[in-house]
Amino acid sequence: MKKQAKKTSLKVQQTIYLDDLSVSYINDLVAEKNYRSPSECIRSIITKHRMGEDPALQNAEEKINATMQQISKRHTRDMRRLQLTCDALDAMVQVLTRMLLLNIPEPSADAKAALRATAEGRYNNLLRLAHKQYETHINERKELESIADL
Repeated sequence: MKKQAKKTSLKVQQTIYLDDLSVSYINDLVAEKNYRSPSECIRSIITKHRMGEDPALQNAEEKINATMQQISKRHTRDMRRLQLTCDALDAMVQVLTRMLLLNIPEPSADAKAALRATAEGRYNNLLRLAHKQYETHINERKELESIADL
């Protein structure tokens, strides 16, 4: 039979000089976490640090992760709604374009110039009204912001 080698750990006693605040902190941890001694507490802290387990950060990381997941779900839901809205608008524009192209007859050559001038005038009126509506919206928004600042 083969003999198994004994596992031995090398124990080295080291003296560490700490300030009063650190000693107080370690003693509080010993009492709080029910360690047998300050040495066991320090060994535990070193082991957790080497393994990347910082209890204070672990809770914060979990909270940040949960928050990010909630934001991601909300963002995904909002993006899905926005995509559905865009798809619906695209379909409506396609139907409108098709109806216009199929149902509006082509004007004669002599009436084409007059119709073009009329269409350009209506288009300019539309742009003017849209700009006026935009300015009204901006002014209303500024008024609301000034009220909110009070």
